Amino acid sequence: MTQKRNSNFLQSSGIWEGVFANYVNRDGGIEQEGKIIVKVEVDTNGVITHENSFFRLDGTQSDYVGSLNVRVEGNNLINLLEIDEDPNTKNKIKNHRFEGYIVKNHIFIYETYEEIFPNGKKDFRRNSVHYFFIKENELIMLADVYLNDKLLVFANTKLEKKD
Repeated sequence: MTQKRNSNFLQSSGIWEGVFANYVNRDGGIEQEGKIIVKVEVDTNGVITHENSFFRLDGTQSDYVGSLNVRVEGNNLINLLEIDEDPNTKNKIKNHRFEGYIVKNHIFIYETYEEIFPNGKKDFRRNSVHYFFIKENELIMLADVYLNDKLLVFANTKLEKKD
């Protein structure tokens, strides 16, 4: 049996960094580039916390907040961060659903929810993230975001563990 390369990402704390590229499906298509830093903390109970920070090419940090708080059960990631408010927009969240799967060299995360605006408008969001492990300390991350069943963003980065 071969070793799962993703064990370092799920079992040890550290900082992962890389250059990202996003395509935003607005205004004829917007391409974005910058740097992503993923801070991973694994506590003594096996709780894994990811905090994503994004930086523009000029080095300024974006306002976007990304986070994940999970634990591993077999080949599944179990969500421990039930949200009722979007940390980026401060709008209410309803019907949040999270699925996470682990296989050799690959992690897949799928999330859906409704975002409720103060005026009552509802948007349906669907996100997925793929982590594909190249080496113990190197991975490719692919992500997409759909808004009301229309592609909003797709993104990629190569992350390397820095410490």
